[in-house]
Amino acid sequence: MKNLFLVTILACATILSSCGGSLVDEKTSDSTNEVKPEIEEEEDELYISEDGQFSINFLGGNPSDMESLVPTEVGDIEIHMFLYEKSVTEALMVAYSDYPSAMIEASNSAKLLEGARNGALEKMGIPVAESEEEIEIDGHPGLFFTGNNGQFYVTYEVYLVGSRLYQVAILRDGSYASDKDISGFNGSFKLTNQDVEEGEEG
Repeated sequence: MKNLFLVTILACATILSSCGGSLVDEKTSDSTNEVKPEIEEEEDELYISEDGQFSINFLGGNPSDMESLVPTEVGDIEIHMFLYEKSVTEALMVAYSDYPSAMIEASNSAKLLEGARNGALEKMGIPVAESEEEIEIDGHPGLFFTGNNGQFYVTYEVYLVGSRLYQVAILRDGSYASDKDISGFNGSFKLTNQDVEEGEEG
């Protein structure tokens, strides 16, 4: 469902500061540079990204990956996105991007995460979050929120790990994702390499 993918991709144009940006230099691939787990594990298989330093269960699907440059006031920021269309009404996304350390140090994590939330909602035409709560992963701060514009319903998480922003989202047409999908997808997201704390790429 192209519409869901396009909205999901736009949501990925989230930036940590208030500056605007648009997607340029978009490249797509079939994720051949990603490490897939051996197929001997249980039915719930994990998708593992070495460069992204995360693992997640795409609910049995194989995501396509994309890289886009987002021009910002602090220079071009590269966003790596992993997208899977689970059905004609539901799309799953993980994205990460690295920001200049000076920019991160000049602000605080709460404000940066709020900026990420506001950017994602604005890109999808959602006026305000319907619910939200502070979360964390391995001691790193995060924000969970939901929202809808009457058509698209999003369940979204953002994490700030060092100078890297992770985004994990389920986008549905007509209703929120089921608790089972939220638990199976969002709940399976894990960091696989703590070097990311220093803002390093694997």
